[in-house]
Parts: sequence; C-alpha cells; structure tokens
Amino acid sequence: QNRVKRTDFPKIENLEKDIIEGYENFITEAQRQKYLFLLFKDIRESYSQVNDKRCKWVRFSMYSFYAALFVSALGFIATVCKLL
Repeated sequence: QNRVKRTDFPKIENLEKDIIEGYENFITEAQRQKYLFLLFKDIRESYSQVNDKRCKWVRFSMYSFYAALFVSALGFIATVCKLL
C-alpha cells in the first residue's frame, strides 16, 4: 500500500504558538476566519490531489480487469469454435 504525504491540520501546540507569536493577525473575527479559510483551503487541495492520484490508479485497475475479462472471453470462444 502506498502512503502519500499530505497537508493535515496543524498540531494544537503549533496553532497556539502561531496565535501567540502573531496575535495581531487574530484580533478581529474576520482575521480569524481568514486564517481558518486558508487552512481549510490548503488541506482540501492536498486531499484532492491525493484523491485524484488514487482515482487514476483505480481507473487503470478497472481497465486492466476489463481487458483480462475480454481476453478470457476470446480464449473461451476460440476453444468452443475449435471443438465444433
């Protein structure tokens, strides 16, 4: 199984440190909402990229399955035709 590094929520310690060091950026409600919006945006983009890669592999797997099924059906039909 393949593990992919992606953006996740920051640890509480890091979040608290960011707020304490840059408290002037968190004074108004709008500033706090902007911080949360940017945080969620980064996380969503990271998860979206990981999901897109996974979807490509799932599609490849399904196409391979259908190709194998088609080849098996052709082999079965060829065997039946030789017997007749």
